[in-house]
Formats: sequence, structure tokens, C-alpha cells
Amino acid sequence: MITNKISSMLAEGAAIAILTIPAAMAQPPTFTSLHDGEVVTNPFPTITGTATPYADMNISKDTTAPYNTQADASGKWTASNMFLPNGQVTLTAVSRMLGGTDVTEKSTVTFTVNAPTVVKPFVVEGLTNTINGFVYQNDPTFYGTGTAGAIVTLEDAGAAKTYASHAIAADGQFRIAPSNSTRLPEGSVTVRVKQSTGESKDIPLVVNTSLAKIASPAEGATLNDNSQITVTGTSAPYLTFRILEQGGRLQIGSATADATGRWYATFMRPDIIRGKKGPTYLEAVDQFYRSTGINIIWN
Repeated sequence: MITNKISSMLAEGAAIAILTIPAAMAQPPTFTSLHDGEVVTNPFPTITGTATPYADMNISKDTTAPYNTQADASGKWTASNMFLPNGQVTLTAVSRMLGGTDVTEKSTVTFTVNAPTVVKPFVVEGLTNTINGFVYQNDPTFYGTGTAGAIVTLEDAGAAKTYASHAIAADGQFRIAPSNSTRLPEGSVTVRVKQSTGESKDIPLVVNTSLAKIASPAEGATLNDNSQITVTGTSAPYLTFRILEQGGRLQIGSATADATGRWYATFMRPDIIRGKKGPTYLEAVDQFYRSTGINIIWN
């Protein structure tokens, strides 16, 4: 008999429980939220159904990449955020038993999507982690508005390279970022954000993900109680820093990098730690919570 084995570690001890389900007991997948001949008005419906408990599920439209999910202990599964265009749509649900391909079942549902199209002006409203044209991560999120269901794409305006592409949400909003395998390169780059209806916007950026460094005082330096303290460093341009002591629990200064990336902070030792002796950690943390630090000695 063809079987499928589902293995799970027990909560206690190292014993393993093996559950064997005969093929005859496998439940073909069904759609519960959509029905043949139905008319739906939401282009992003929540799609639900049933299958054999713990089965791997692939939900697909035509030849598009499938939405992957898994049935729960009761056999229920959910797929969301699949964009469905207006017109007749056929979805296919394929269930595969965990642990192999012993038992594979599928079912289809055909219905009509008649959704009002939200059309907003195509506007790139901004992107995350950027100041004055500098961007401090390789995968910033671009956000804005456009036509619901249209495809928004991020690409290099100067090279044949696509960073990301997906459908604009039903409310006409989009948020899109480069994928882990297509991050923005270091240095100058012009990113083109375009909508499949033809509109586009080019955004010149300078990508600088270099981390800050404290130039002075030096690692292991001794600082006196009553002396004016100056901390200098380098970083990407225009970043702001909090100078922290006591493992990040106490802010004792602040600084902002100039256009060349140089920054400094001058301050007196706060009364709250005046008189403290011995080693401590001095830390500079930017507004994106990236940090650098040195060990110093209070005297």
C-alpha cells in the first residue's frame, strides 16, 4: 500500500512518533471559500479549503508560480494576497503528502472576478533608510500609489537588471524592495520604479552601507573625570549618532556626520557616572540602530 509518513518529535524525551496514513485515507483538496460559477468582487480574496491534515499545498492560477502553504492538523488551509485579474479565473489546488510524493491530489475551481479597479496617480512617495540621496541599506523599500492590479517593477535604469516585481494592492498602494538575491549595488545607481501601464520614475541614489568607526579616543584609552571628552569618527554621510556608555544604557553625547562622513561629539562626563573608575564600553549608534564601539577606562 502506498503510504505517507509524518514524523514529529514528542515534547518529552527523544522518542519519535511515526504516523502512517494509508493512501485510501488521503483527502483530495477542496475549495471552501470559492465555488464554480461564483462572481467575486475582491481581486485579492482570501482563499480557503481543506485537504489531508499536514499536506503541502500549492495554489496556482494558469501557469503562474504557485502559492505554497500547508494544511493544519484539521486539514484546513489558507492562501492570501494572490492577485486575480478581472474575468474568468481557474485556480488549481494540489496537495502533496508530507515526506514524499506518494500521494498527490488536485482539484480546480472556476469563477469570475468582477472587481472595481482602484486607479490612483502613479506616485513614488519615498523609500526607507535614505537621507539626501544616500541610502544606507541594499534593500530599501520603495512605496507609493498606482493602479490596483498593475505590476510595479524595480529595475536598474542603466542596466538590464530587475530587482523586484509584484502587483499593486487592491487599495492602490504598493511597497516593493529588492529581493535578497538582487540587492542594490554599492555606489551610485539609478533605480527606475515603473508601472505596467507605462508610467515610471527614475531615482538616483548613492548606496553606502559602510558601518561607522570611532577614530578617537583610541581603543583602551584612559579618560579623566573632569576633562572635556571628544569622540570622533567616520561613517556614511549625514548619519546621526547617539554616544552611549554603560552598555548602551546611558546617552552621554550626540553627533551628525557631514557630507564627507566625518562626525564628532564633545561633552563633559555626566554627573551620574562621575567618579566611576575602571573599564567601560563607549558606543556610537546611528538612527538605523547600527553600532560601533570601543573599550575605554574611566580614571
